[in-house]
Amino acid sequence: MTHSPGDVLEITFKQLQAFVRVVELGSFGAAAESLGVSQPSISRHVKLLEARCGTLMKRSSGSRLVLTPVGSIVFARSTELLQSVLAMRTELNDSDDATRTVRIAAFDHLRLRIQQFSSDFLIENPASRLEMRIVASEDEGIGLLRRGEIDLFYINKVGAGDSSSEFLLGPIAVGLYATPALIARAGLNDRTAPLPIIMPNTQGLRLVEETLAVLGLTKIDVVARVPNIDTALSLCRRGVGVALLYDDLLQADLASGALVRLAWSGERLMRYCYVGAESAGRPEVRHFQEFANRKMASDYSFPVMEA
Repeated sequence: MTHSPGDVLEITFKQLQAFVRVVELGSFGAAAESLGVSQPSISRHVKLLEARCGTLMKRSSGSRLVLTPVGSIVFARSTELLQSVLAMRTELNDSDDATRTVRIAAFDHLRLRIQQFSSDFLIENPASRLEMRIVASEDEGIGLLRRGEIDLFYINKVGAGDSSSEFLLGPIAVGLYATPALIARAGLNDRTAPLPIIMPNTQGLRLVEETLAVLGLTKIDVVARVPNIDTALSLCRRGVGVALLYDDLLQADLASGALVRLAWSGERLMRYCYVGAESAGRPEVRHFQEFANRKMASDYSFPVMEA
């Protein structure tokens, strides 16, 4: 099929963005979730792009999406165009002294902690703006940084360390929690039985599996998948299942006896802040990082690594 130069001029930013995200994440569903739109919307944008360029992707025998020769060209050029547009947006933001935006991404279980000091930051810096988005995986967050779509990416990693480790960030406990009634009813003190886990969709299964391995537990039964960690905590309090949570969210529940810790990692939690290469020199980004570390100095700080 032949396409005229006019076809290419009708391509939109959203069509390119949808196509690039499908290629990067490997599925239409994942692309839709990361962009906060419906899957039919992503499919429609890609179909319109294919109508102007030709077939971009095919399914392999293993049902993987693979690029056609045309798709490879469009993907390479689309990536360049999107990066240019995002760079222009950053330059425009930098030129506006009245509104300075810091774009942050984090896993859902860090959202409440970051929102706490973000509110204080905005009170002290009313000319600044903060934009926050939730990501489902480390790869997604790093990808956003490298494309220049965010400035900072906060992430937890479970692992052992010692006080000399430059990335060691305080004794943040990771544990499994349930109501006393559920523990008695389901016999959860028996470590051989599968644990009825409430799984937040924004909390990676790999993180859960790694933490359970640290706890010496390998058998799980996912009884509920929920949109965020707030819902997981709510269901846990109602005795629906066991939730993997951080101690800093649960002091009142533990003190009152509403929840009981079934197991505890005994590890120290690594917490990192990745900063985009182009964002590292921006004064407002540095100012937010310094403010965050001051606010959290009594608990933990965020070592900075360039993505």
